[in-house]
Amino acid sequence: MCIRDRDSAAVLTFHVVEKPYSGVRLGARYDLVNGVEGAIEIGDDNIFGSAWRLNLGAFGGERRWSVYTHLGGDRIWRTYLTGQLALFGSGKEYDIWTGDEISETYTIYRYGFSTILGQQIKRLGTVFVEIGTERVAFGLQDDKLKEYQLHRFTLRSIVDTFNDRQFPRSGKYHVSYITFSRDILGGAYSFTKTYAGFQSYWTWIKPLTFRPYIMGGYMAGGPPFFEYFELGDAIDFWGLRGDELRGNSFVKTGFELRLNPMAPVYIIAGISYGRTWEKDAKLRLEDMIWGWGAGWGIATPLGPIKLTWGRNTEKLEEVVFSVGYNFE
Repeated sequence: MCIRDRDSAAVLTFHVVEKPYSGVRLGARYDLVNGVEGAIEIGDDNIFGSAWRLNLGAFGGERRWSVYTHLGGDRIWRTYLTGQLALFGSGKEYDIWTGDEISETYTIYRYGFSTILGQQIKRLGTVFVEIGTERVAFGLQDDKLKEYQLHRFTLRSIVDTFNDRQFPRSGKYHVSYITFSRDILGGAYSFTKTYAGFQSYWTWIKPLTFRPYIMGGYMAGGPPFFEYFELGDAIDFWGLRGDELRGNSFVKTGFELRLNPMAPVYIIAGISYGRTWEKDAKLRLEDMIWGWGAGWGIATPLGPIKLTWGRNTEKLEEVVFSVGYNFE
């Protein structure tokens, strides 16, 4: 900034340096199931001066990987619509459990593209309409994979007001969607998948944060096995790795208490309650599972570090240890 006198007035001139639009992001994480994973993303937030973002990224490790290209913008021309075009590919090892042991391991690969349009709507957050198609290869590990074509139409709503990414003390995160997949135009399956999840963080007294949650999903029609819900979806179930129980439908609720006085070190404890069901199975309260556990977490510049132990009424115990943000 410089100031120059001109007659009886002063002229102020500001020299500014615009924020760079392009950049590279790197990441790394570790957990006991997936091992060490790395991530890289190259992006430009104002490609060709159009106010559209172009991102190319990849992450992966021993058990899973993903590559993607996203082209999107917060405003489409002069409308209030947000949009995105995406190309993606991914691979993952998929464990099948018998009791408390892994009996088989499957491999799944997905390749496809999608088009998304969305808009902010009061009380519903950002509402998206997504149309996509993907090629899925699925089968036993080290065996010939069977290929499927899936076409999807999805309506999705997301509300995210967390005040911190690692250990929030206030805010909510609500996600709901309904997906239609039909066997017209060459699709291999016809099914409808519905999901809703709600979680909040409340800190009434400074040392203690309360996090209640409830979520569930239901599928109708003939969905493939690799589309089933897992009891560990979104939030871990105490005493489970997360993927032991799968089904056409599920429900899960619970709460977490977090002690904050030693921040950035936190003490965590909680209770979970839920179950998965196969198609047409009756919901019986005696089938529900209780889980409980405790542990600690540390907020670091590289992401959260968490170590927890849990047990449940299925007499299963699980120690969970992770470093860094989840890439999925």
